[in-house]
Amino acid sequence: MGGFQALLGTLSEAGKTSDKKKKDEPANVKAAESISEGVFHPLIKSEKEPAGMAMHSAIGEGSGLIYGIAAELAPVSAVDAGLPFGAAVWLLTDEIAIPALGLSKPVTAFPLSTHANALSSHLVYGLCQASFAQFNTISVEFINSFDECFECGEIFERADISKEIFAP
Repeated sequence: MGGFQALLGTLSEAGKTSDKKKKDEPANVKAAESISEGVFHPLIKSEKEPAGMAMHSAIGEGSGLIYGIAAELAPVSAVDAGLPFGAAVWLLTDEIAIPALGLSKPVTAFPLSTHANALSSHLVYGLCQASFAQFNTISVEFINSFDECFECGEIFERADISKEIFAP
């Protein structure tokens, strides 16, 4: 828990820089920079963009993991869960956490169109995440049913190919 608190402290310091150039960087780059400085080394210019992309991907994958676990515990349709999930990710990250950590300007500093664009992107993310989770569940169920048929030999009897496959 102490490591997590130290990481949050490092992230919150990212927004308190007086460097104009650093203030103009995207929030994901600022977060990656803060973590890198606290854990590894200060990022050089060529490392900033890939580190920012990695930070954005890690947050997306982390929230996707949370969604996947929740979908296994309480399966619902993609639209029923995906849209609220995407909206929640947008609200919690873009609208609350990032400004609170000082990684961006306050939400009131951005026009409504910026918020709408970000929300719509996160709604699509939520739908994609929910669709993938639903497809993944169906795929696993299909593979499991195929394995069960394979184990009992039904699939070969139905297709009448067991003699050809196991012929000496």
